Amino acid sequence: SAQRAKISRALQAQLKSCDSEVLSVFASQGAERDFIVLSTVRSMPVEQIVGSTDNQQWLTSHLGFLIDERQMNVALTRAKHGLIIIGNRRLL
Repeated sequence: SAQRAKISRALQAQLKSCDSEVLSVFASQGAERDFIVLSTVRSMPVEQIVGSTDNQQWLTSHLGFLIDERQMNVALTRAKHGLIIIGNRRLL
């Protein structure tokens, strides 16, 4: 995807000697990494969030993999030494 390519280029430019991969949660299943930066990507103004999170259909269409327990398990348990999560704290 365009987002993965952009993140990959930025990492290579900043951390020239660092061996890094930019993968989707789905592509990273079954593999552990020393450090993981998890970008949850989705964001919106707080007024669009308030009251909407009780609706399962809204959650599915706006949060994607974040509401899938299996994919979140993969995302949160593959880091051996460090995990950084980037996202909208009100939405998460």
